[in-house]
Amino acid sequence: MQERGRAGAERSLTDAELIRALRADDPGAAAALWARYSPPVGRVLAKALGPGLEIEDLTQEVFLRVFRRLPSLRDPSALRAFVLAVAMNVLKWELRLWRHIA
Repeated sequence: MQERGRAGAERSLTDAELIRALRADDPGAAAALWARYSPPVGRVLAKALGPGLEIEDLTQEVFLRVFRRLPSLRDPSALRAFVLAVAMNVLKWELRLWRHIA
């Protein structure tokens, strides 16, 4: 029951609070970031590329890059825009690969 309550509390964090938790290495923060932003990232990728198994792989790639670049985020309230910008960069990278293959 405690885990359920804690997860509910994590979902209600603002983006700024979530960034602080990530920077403080809070064990639930990465899962909270994934839960909040993986659905919109997946939708962006699927809309551009169509549904497929690679959407999950590309979504994971987005979050690997987000976690790597998180220290460069200056305005914690811009987290959503930051994550979606990384998603767009991964999408451009993927489209370039497709263009070279075709």
